[in-house]
Amino acid sequence: MYKYQQSILSIGLLILAILLSSASYAPNLESSRDEGKDPKVTTQQEKRQVKLNKRLNRLSSKLDKATKDKQEKRLNKRIKKVKQQQYKKSKTGSIIAFILGIIALVLAVLTMFNPFIGIGAIVFSIVSFVLGLIFFKMTNREHFKSGAKGFAIAAIVLGATAFLLAVSLLVVSALFAGLGY
Repeated sequence: MYKYQQSILSIGLLILAILLSSASYAPNLESSRDEGKDPKVTTQQEKRQVKLNKRLNRLSSKLDKATKDKQEKRLNKRIKKVKQQQYKKSKTGSIIAFILGIIALVLAVLTMFNPFIGIGAIVFSIVSFVLGLIFFKMTNREHFKSGAKGFAIAAIVLGATAFLLAVSLLVVSALFAGLGY
């Protein structure tokens, strides 16, 4: 029914406009008596025209409201679609940051065997930590309710842990190398 509401209101406005124009050209009883004088508008015609003007204003406001409602629904659909796209991006980014954090943690543990792997662990942990922060802020700003926030927090924790572990193992290996072990 909403689809046809706007067209019905438009037809009603058209009919009222026709009635208003015909009411202003209707002949008067007084003008036939006084042919030489300017025709006067009777009070009945004025009342009819005032009524028609009120109806016209009412219908035009309803038409405006229907148009606004339709535009508002379209805008809300667009906003919802954009938010869903942002959510998908933030969830994907959070998962990628989480995976980088796991890789950084594995590389940090492997730093015990080869100190050069520690550099890769530090790089991956920093990237994981920064991406985790970015996507955590994005999920807070957009008020997401799903797992994107959890993955972002996990990425931050894994990145920080891998960084501390890699740096501490590098320091320990440097100390042992300096002591001659």
